[in-house]
Amino acid sequence: MTIDVGGRVGPSASPCPGGLGQENHQVSKAAEVHKKHTGLDMPDERFDRSAHRTGCLTKDTPNKTFMPNSKDYTIVPFPRGRGIIVDVGWLAVRRHIFHGLLELDVTNIRRHIREHKAKTGETLSFTGFIVKCLGNAIESHPTAHAYRDWLGRLVIFNEVDVVTMIETEKDGVALPHIIRAANRKSFQEINAEIRTIQTRPHISAQKRGISKLAPYTPAFLRRLFFRVVMSNPHWIRKFTGTVIVTSVGMFGQGGAAWGVAFLPTHTLGVTVGGIAKKPAFVEDRIEPREFLSVTLAFNHDIVDGAPAARFAGKFKELIEKGIEE
Repeated sequence: MTIDVGGRVGPSASPCPGGLGQENHQVSKAAEVHKKHTGLDMPDERFDRSAHRTGCLTKDTPNKTFMPNSKDYTIVPFPRGRGIIVDVGWLAVRRHIFHGLLELDVTNIRRHIREHKAKTGETLSFTGFIVKCLGNAIESHPTAHAYRDWLGRLVIFNEVDVVTMIETEKDGVALPHIIRAANRKSFQEINAEIRTIQTRPHISAQKRGISKLAPYTPAFLRRLFFRVVMSNPHWIRKFTGTVIVTSVGMFGQGGAAWGVAFLPTHTLGVTVGGIAKKPAFVEDRIEPREFLSVTLAFNHDIVDGAPAARFAGKFKELIEKGIEE
């Protein structure tokens, strides 16, 4: 395909009027154009040659058309891992999801984390505590992570496998690490697992096998794979866990804020938002307390409002109780 200087597109591969036929000539010409418009030499490594394979350059071509790293903007590679995010977003729009917004008093657990750090120097994972409480709450209300198989039956797992998004590099695509059997692990074990994956992400099972190859697989094959997986609850559990926790509040500046994330594969999703200090009644007196904003998302095909409310009540009870010494 050829794009001429007037913006016309055509299948012809013939040279554009006044253009250059070979890529090395185009590169040289582009450098001249860049210097004419900016007064600066253009480093070879900053020149995107791929843009010139689709058209021709002349001395009258505007600099912005072919200068991806000019003074006005910068072009960077699209992360391969984000293609999977696009795929799961495609899945999410086809589902029937309802949400519940909660405010949970996390004063006790936050105090425990601060005191533990003062004594030992270790920072406990607040997300790890959420994962532990979630596992125990689902153990009391197991239909919250039930899945329907291709025969129309509900499959209810005994172990709660929680996938939590762990940022292993700043501004990178978060690693969806699955914490297996969270309802049977202690908070200390979950905390140690999260900290280990943060420093050594390559040991996560989600960094190996099919998960490792996924970013390099064509999108239509990934989506076909997701459709096949969604027909079998056991495959869902193996590849995506049975419930998901997304923490967005930790990256903000604090304050009450709810996040509403999509829910592409799971029956239940928990989005952890911001924390705000507010006055509250405690044993007939008013004192400042810390409240966490949490959003629960349920697949309405599996869970109705009443069971969801009972689960939410148990989850709230466990969170607000904190760590029992």
